[in-house]
Amino acid sequence: MALPLQPALRPAPPWLQRVLLLACLSCAVLFLGWCQQAWQQPPRLLHNNSGEDNFVATVERAIDEAGSRVWVMLFVLRQENQGSGPVTRLVQALARAKDRGVDVQVVLDQSMRWDSDEIERKHFAAQEWLSHLGVPVLIDSLEQRTHAKTLLIDHDTIIVGSHNWTFSALSRNVELSLKLRSRRLAQQTAEHFHATPGWQERRSPP
Repeated sequence: MALPLQPALRPAPPWLQRVLLLACLSCAVLFLGWCQQAWQQPPRLLHNNSGEDNFVATVERAIDEAGSRVWVMLFVLRQENQGSGPVTRLVQALARAKDRGVDVQVVLDQSMRWDSDEIERKHFAAQEWLSHLGVPVLIDSLEQRTHAKTLLIDHDTIIVGSHNWTFSALSRNVELSLKLRSRRLAQQTAEHFHATPGWQERRSPP
């Protein structure tokens, strides 16, 4: 019995190959985008209550896990009177990061006193404390008031909110901050550090 003739196998025409290739690439891009959204951690609200969202514990852990940089910008950093406490924990974490080769830099505000024409001396002691631990410190210009409370960790993690680094702000006050991951926002945050007077002269951005 004669078998039916089979259709001749011919390669797809070039235009069809291009269409199929574009379709495959589009699916791959959509899939990778979906995976990135699925893997991205949602923002976390940090506070002074106990638990996994405690600000001090979260920041200390993030600094200890940093691999390339930890940049800090603060309106107030004040050492506790007793020489130990939440501020000391965070500053010591910065020193540990610096010792293992992480790019650690701190920007602190310099301002005029509210009630006089004198320079506010709030950060002279903090600068001496950090410098003694080997942590680079930049006191900003009197021409601006640095009111930010921000950490930039590696190239994708930002912690920003209302927490100054004082005993009251880290233990007693009602304070709220956010920890989030975004390379785009991290780059925008880095630009504010670069814009601080004296930053470029002190160290070139990574």
